[in-house]
Amino acid sequence: MHKHLHLKKCSLFKEIADLALVSLEAQIRWKYIKPDEMVCRRGDPSDGLYILIQGSLLVFDLLHNGQEVNLSVISPGDFFGELSVIDQLPRTAYIKATQDSLVGLLPNRVAQDLFFSNPLIAQHMMEHLAAKVRTMTIQRVLLSLPHALQRVSAWIDHSKIKTPEGLWLVHTKPKQHDLANMLNTSRETVSRCMTLLIRDGVIKKEAHGLLVMKPAVLSKLAQQ
Repeated sequence: MHKHLHLKKCSLFKEIADLALVSLEAQIRWKYIKPDEMVCRRGDPSDGLYILIQGSLLVFDLLHNGQEVNLSVISPGDFFGELSVIDQLPRTAYIKATQDSLVGLLPNRVAQDLFFSNPLIAQHMMEHLAAKVRTMTIQRVLLSLPHALQRVSAWIDHSKIKTPEGLWLVHTKPKQHDLANMLNTSRETVSRCMTLLIRDGVIKKEAHGLLVMKPAVLSKLAQQ
């Protein structure tokens, strides 16, 4: 295996041979992005598939009054811009860096050829798009809740899974900043909500995630 293959970090390219990845990486344009620097804007023409190797990016939109509405967070190993590659329509959101980030751009022609002619890539893309629709549906429900405590509680309630021991656990615990962006609130508000839930014994922080101690109470908080 080649030690410096950035694409190995991207889920879309799992199971793709190293030699093929070497050829792809030779066609990628790499760019270091500073915090608050824009990667792309809504309405930009499609120029290819973006891949984040390190750092963090924020996807957002703007209301008529200029207020930002946070939509999602892009983490290392994620790719984005696939919709514009597929349908060749303009970008649908704004994306900017929240940390020093390394972003690669695979040109349209190369990305389209991969999507439409490589069975493994096509399969991974379909799985990705299906998961994206599910996530967007859930996020739409979360953002419709009026209070931050509701949104935080609902996110935990949805994210929890039952372990073989019968416990309810949230394995994936995002940083408070990323969760705040996801739920369209502030990091301080998320921190206060988490502190309140821990204080009341609803959840408990563990090394491997968040342990839900009172699932019925959590569900009630999410619904009220």
